[in-house]
Amino acid sequence: MSSDTRSNERNVTIRAVSGDIVTIEVAQSDENSALMKNEVVFLVAGSGEKLEAEVLKVLGRIAVVQVFEDTRGLAVGDSVILTS
Repeated sequence: MSSDTRSNERNVTIRAVSGDIVTIEVAQSDENSALMKNEVVFLVAGSGEKLEAEVLKVLGRIAVVQVFEDTRGLAVGDSVILTS
């Protein structure tokens, strides 16, 4: 991962998982973690494995992302790392 990656693991979490489509949410108290369409994010499974995904749709603090890998092991509450 590049040094310019924003590590917002405490501020952005997984809200729902349905196949390769995952809903993520920015904590209400975090105004510095804006989500952007087409942004690449990394979903951090409980095992520590990082899965790459792309933001498809943004609705305020909620975003729908598509994961490019198998989502087995992801759970609600797992962390998300933003890259831009």
